[in-house]
Amino acid sequence: MTSEHTNEADPVERIYYYYEVARGFASQTDDPSSAYVKILEYSSPSADKRARVLANSFIPDLFSRFASEQRLASRAVESMIDFCEDEDPKLRVGTIKRLPEIAELSQSEADKELIVDILIQLMQSQAPAELDVVKASLERAARSLPGVTARKIWRLAASATSEPVLQKIAKQWIMTTGKNTVGQYPEFAEAGIAAVKGMNDVNLFETLCGVLQGLPTLKDTKRVGEMLDVLVSDCPSADSLSQADDAALDKFAALLRQIGRLVYRQPPLSALIKYLATIIPVLGSSKLRQETQHKLLTLAYDCCLQTPPSRELDIFIPKLKDLVISLSTNLDDAPDWTSIEPATLALQSALFNVPGFPLSSDASPDLTPALRRIWAQAHTELSNLRKLDAQTTESEKQRRQCENTVTATRELLKLPSLRAKEPLKVYVSWRPLKPVTKKRPNQTSQTSQANQTNQTSQTSQTSQTNKANQPNKAKKTTASEKPTSRKKRRGRQT
Repeated sequence: MTSEHTNEADPVERIYYYYEVARGFASQTDDPSSAYVKILEYSSPSADKRARVLANSFIPDLFSRFASEQRLASRAVESMIDFCEDEDPKLRVGTIKRLPEIAELSQSEADKELIVDILIQLMQSQAPAELDVVKASLERAARSLPGVTARKIWRLAASATSEPVLQKIAKQWIMTTGKNTVGQYPEFAEAGIAAVKGMNDVNLFETLCGVLQGLPTLKDTKRVGEMLDVLVSDCPSADSLSQADDAALDKFAALLRQIGRLVYRQPPLSALIKYLATIIPVLGSSKLRQETQHKLLTLAYDCCLQTPPSRELDIFIPKLKDLVISLSTNLDDAPDWTSIEPATLALQSALFNVPGFPLSSDASPDLTPALRRIWAQAHTELSNLRKLDAQTTESEKQRRQCENTVTATRELLKLPSLRAKEPLKVYVSWRPLKPVTKKRPNQTSQTSQANQTNQTSQTSQTSQTNKANQPNKAKKTTASEKPTSRKKRRGRQT
């Protein structure tokens, strides 16, 4: 077909001619790029309807030929997006199906992000059939372009400036399709880690962090360390804690909860130890709540338990020493065992990992008197708790606090050469406790002894019965055999 034989009045014939030129199968004098531009013009809503339907098919078919030409490729993407707003549902559905293909072929990151953004916005569709196609196209785009899709949808879910409807859609997609279909891609986790930094909505922050920590790629120690460093960098400084409002304190508590879950996966803890070394000295003078202070100290214990000798640990040990000394000054009024227990355990674990660390110096007060005061108070408290007639969950928790404090201080009071060569085996009080039944200790032991006695007597009675039944079986067998022997004797006599 040539331009001379083309009916200029028929749009269908013209677009077919441009299609052949764009493919390079028609006139050698016509420019394929110019022909593709002519095809793009038929995407206009004012174009002939029949030619517009053909353009909807020709544009993605020819896109790979002109993807390297940025200007043409961007115009093609815009034309396909115009088709997504068409009144004809079949035309819209057909366009939505081809969008992931164009995104894969595009060489422009901006065009790829634009297509993903359009697919996310189309998730608001009220037509069930069209919505199913949108979901399938977005999933395909996420599989082929995990980095682009993840960055776009994580930012939309985490940003405070996002439209509430789109933010809800992005959040639900991350928690369902995203987690299950593209959660194994490292790009998905990386985009999520970057998105949760600086969030102010505490509930949404913890929800998204929960999704991140459940991803299979978060089993990698390196990636866990990256997330931990991001969360630590988001924590407030020691100076800002004195002026923090309730919202900031809530966010700080949420950060510590998420950090605590990551610490159990044993990532590199250098950044966290450095941060704790700046916060521990201001615990008494800050506006922190009791549970937040307790969480900081339990994190300190977990860090000291896992960290080998390092420069960060050498800086941290003197801070813990000063904290233990300050906690020993108000034991007479109301001992704060929720702080004393993790503080003493953290100091003992740190010194176990750095056995040659010099605790005594002329510039710092002596630790020994403080440890003796804490040990004596914890020992007295433990004796009183053991005398209680009834045990409750609260008293059991306090008993474990005192026991662990006694164990840690006793170990710290020993000479370095006499200390244990293995880590202390303690069951810390902040781990979940089983409910305690309100019974006397002797009643419990008597009940268990009675149960054992009953089981023993039942077992002995059963064995005696079995023994008694065995001779009866033997007698029956002998009686059945005797008539046979008599018949034999009679036959011999006869």
